[in-house]
Amino acid sequence: MTRIGLGVRLPHRHGRGTGFQPTKLPDLQLWLRGDLGITLNGADVSAWADQSGQGNHFVQATEADQPVYDATNSAFNDQATLQGDAVSEHLESVGFTIATALDVFFVADAPPGPVAGIARWGASVATPAYPWNDGNVYIDIGSTVRQTVPAEADVVVPHYLEVISTSAEWTARITGVEKFTTGTNTFAWDAGVPRLFSSAAGDTYWAGTIAEVIAYDRKLSAAERAEVEAYIGARYGL
Repeated sequence: MTRIGLGVRLPHRHGRGTGFQPTKLPDLQLWLRGDLGITLNGADVSAWADQSGQGNHFVQATEADQPVYDATNSAFNDQATLQGDAVSEHLESVGFTIATALDVFFVADAPPGPVAGIARWGASVATPAYPWNDGNVYIDIGSTVRQTVPAEADVVVPHYLEVISTSAEWTARITGVEKFTTGTNTFAWDAGVPRLFSSAAGDTYWAGTIAEVIAYDRKLSAAERAEVEAYIGARYGL
């Protein structure tokens, strides 16, 4: 096994970056970045270590189910990414849980639909899809229901998805643009094992790319969101 950047911030390539780190803001619960905390099994990823300090690591012990690593993905400004498949590749975190509110950012690139969900961190009985082939993405994150977001064309290119979920709001933004919001929401978390690259229900798997995941257990302020967006935009050229 080879470990890359475990607990160590590697230099930004070509001087890219704003100097901001997600740890600057309080209540960070998960921070996964492609050049930090990676344990390689050949060309595959067996563990992705959480950099938030909360220990919410994502792992995969089964070799055939491990996502593929790309150290310099040109579609993401030459930054490191992980790639899933539609067969079995995914990561799991036994300890990761959010209690009452969530603000999460996924830096990603989805394959054309219909495909499975990027993650399943909610409690809907419906299967998510990121995207489907009807103009929508279907997201099961932080809610008792699967949310319908009209953003199919926006996710099949490098982008970042932000999901805000509280007891009174569920909002999805794609690369800073609000695509859907509702004031009716019941916050809920996956009762099973939270996954990346998988919809969990029915063992469906996502063949997309993830470069970074940043999650807070509260809704960020507008100023805080702007800091995170500027960091993501500068790092990945979005």
